[in-house]
Amino acid sequence: MNRIGLTGLGLLIAMAFSTSSVVADESSLLNSSMLGQLTGTPVTGWAEAGWGHDFDGIQAGDRRGGNDNNTFGVNQIGLDLNSGAGGDKSVGHRVTFVYGDESAALGGSDDFAFTNANVQWVLPAGIPGLSGGKLTLGRFESPLGGESIYGNGNDHVTRGHVSQNTDPVAHTGVMVERAIVSGADGAVASGRLGLVNADGNSPSWLVGIDYAGLAGIDLGLNVLHDAGANDDTTFDLGVSMDVPGALADVVSLLGDTTIAGHLVWGEDDEFGFSTGARYDFGLPLLGDDGSTKNWYLAVRYGNYDAGSNNGNEWGVTSTLGYQASDNLLMRIEYRWDRDSDEGLGGDTDEDNQSSLNLNLVTSF
Repeated sequence: MNRIGLTGLGLLIAMAFSTSSVVADESSLLNSSMLGQLTGTPVTGWAEAGWGHDFDGIQAGDRRGGNDNNTFGVNQIGLDLNSGAGGDKSVGHRVTFVYGDESAALGGSDDFAFTNANVQWVLPAGIPGLSGGKLTLGRFESPLGGESIYGNGNDHVTRGHVSQNTDPVAHTGVMVERAIVSGADGAVASGRLGLVNADGNSPSWLVGIDYAGLAGIDLGLNVLHDAGANDDTTFDLGVSMDVPGALADVVSLLGDTTIAGHLVWGEDDEFGFSTGARYDFGLPLLGDDGSTKNWYLAVRYGNYDAGSNNGNEWGVTSTLGYQASDNLLMRIEYRWDRDSDEGLGGDTDEDNQSSLNLNLVTSF
């Protein structure tokens, strides 16, 4: 993505405050150090618009993509200000703001959501077991869930009523992440521990470990215990890999290939997975200029048994995408949800619901 510099805006702010006695006061919130940090923050973003149609059942609303039945809509406009801590920076921050019809699916209001709004700090030496780790305080993306093709930060993914176990998740709390082992072959193991808000007064806890470097395979296991009213535990196992061995020789006829997936399970018979494959290759028949393009196919499934009133719900969402250029993605998604008992979302809803979404996503 291209980055939008804020230098000009920062200079104007600095000039305005340089004529004021406020800047002269070292206790001012907007001192020169903080202005310098603001002007150095890279900004990226995206905009998504599309058309949606419900074939049967009730309209799925925000979880279907934000469009009413057979209408056009702007699903999301997002801005990501990311100046994370790490390397030569001991302090950082990140703010991700999403506006649009689909923001409610991200845990926000009907109009907007923050999936990141946090301060980051690389812990200094002298803290037993945590020195060099990164502390994040505020709202941050969870390592649980997420789109298997484009990673956890891909907020603009259409889903239905049921297949929510692998949805992108954000928490508000505190988390510490630290490298545990760094091998000579480049393999890295890292862990995380966090406390996040839950319903009621008891915080939930989050723990996880990632491993990268096992013959091109990246693994991750994360556990979230919700200490709120439900008091349940969710497990998430993630894997990402390049196609290995002899299979790669066959698939390479199409181009470079990556396979990824998430498997999520918990109490009350909760179960879900998202999996997909991505192929990078040229398409001369479509007038391609020879540069590498990207096709991907993803399938998501979710199952939830909520008891006698809403037993054994399940849903499938499939996605076909084409990366038409560096900053334009064309996507077709089809969703089918089913409830074998009382109906989705209530007694008056139909048991089967399906919808089609055609979307264009641009990044900047």
